[in-house]
Formats: sequence, C-alpha cells, structure tokens
Amino acid sequence: MNLFAQAESLRQHKIYLFFKVGQYFRDPLLADDLRQIEEARILDDAVCQVIQSIIPEHLQELTPGIYFPVPIARNLDAQRAFNPQLFSQFYFPFFKIDQNQDWIWRGSLLEGKVKKFFQKKLTYLPLLQIYAVEYWVVDHFDKCYLDCEMTPVSVKRILS
Repeated sequence: MNLFAQAESLRQHKIYLFFKVGQYFRDPLLADDLRQIEEARILDDAVCQVIQSIIPEHLQELTPGIYFPVPIARNLDAQRAFNPQLFSQFYFPFFKIDQNQDWIWRGSLLEGKVKKFFQKKLTYLPLLQIYAVEYWVVDHFDKCYLDCEMTPVSVKRILS
C-alpha cells in the first residue's frame, strides 16, 4: 500500500489520518512522519483495509477531520463492517477559525486563557498549507489541524 498516496487522496475530502508513534501523532503526508509510521510497523492488513477500502467507501458518511486507523482496525468486528459509532470514537474535529478569527471547537467558542493556550502552540505546515496545534496531554503530544476561513493569527504591533 502506498500510504502517502492514500492519505493525499483522502485529504481532498478534508479527511486526515493520524498514527500514534511513541508520544506523537504522525501524519503520513509529512515525509519524516511517514518514515516513522513505516518504521513502527503498525500497518498490518487490518489497518491497510481501513485505509484502502473502508474509509474511501464511506467518505460521504464521514465528517471532515482527523481519523485514527489503527484503533479503528483493532476495534472493527470480525466482518470488517463499517460502524459509524466506532469511527466517531476515533475521530478528532478540526479547530474552526471563522471570518472574525473566532476559534471554535465542537461548536463551542474558545476564549480567554484556553484560546491563548492554543494560539501559543500554533504552527504552520507549509507543505500541507495548513495550521496545526500540538500540545502535551498527560503522557503524549496531542495534535490537531485548523480549518480556517481567516488566518488564526493577528498582528499585535509592528516594530520599526
């Protein structure tokens, strides 16, 4: 299986695949991440089936965002049937940035300290042309992409 090509195909539908390798979530669209995913040897037949068949066959039923094929594959029933509830358990929505630069996650407006926390963790991935946040949670780094109608950053001052 060509994981990069499959991930690129899904990206056209705003579906991203993340794989936990060590303490980090890795995206196969990034060369170094792809290498680490392949070295981790987590792409068994069940995971490949989720990536190559099950997700593409059910794109219309999936919400744009990030999916985690390894736990999905480990939890599918013996018939390898699509299960929307299972997929929703291993899904992470994008942070949305609207035209007013409001940060919204799962329908809730992020404000104050929470918004500032995520803004401090903000990075831009030029290869994917997408913003991301990555931050430490208990025993690993969590990572999420942003769906932006407007840039998530604003200028505070200009130094001359």
